[in-house]
Amino acid sequence: IHMLLPQHKLPETRQLLRLRRFAHGTAGLVFLTALSGAFVAGLDAGLVYNSFPKMGESWIPEDLFTFSPLLRNVFENPTMVQFDHRVLGITSVTAITVLYFLSRRIPLPRSTKIST
Repeated sequence: IHMLLPQHKLPETRQLLRLRRFAHGTAGLVFLTALSGAFVAGLDAGLVYNSFPKMGESWIPEDLFTFSPLLRNVFENPTMVQFDHRVLGITSVTAITVLYFLSRRIPLPRSTKIST
């Protein structure tokens, strides 16, 4: 496909490199959020706390670290899995919003701006 479309010769500026790194980091964060969503679905963790943004009556539930050893909580505790997914989701939305505004400040070709 690169033979069909003309290549844009963008100068490798510091801003462009920073934007590219941030975009790759954001893509990784979105992937982790989706992976965390698979754990939520697998454990039926979405049924534990069905209120948002609070989890029950508090922002941070009391039963986050009920399993021993502590690392088991990350993968097997439905409360922790749902909490992690919520935090990752909010962080992903924030990172995508920041990426959008950063991409608007850098002079990019029109086709690139449309894709962001």
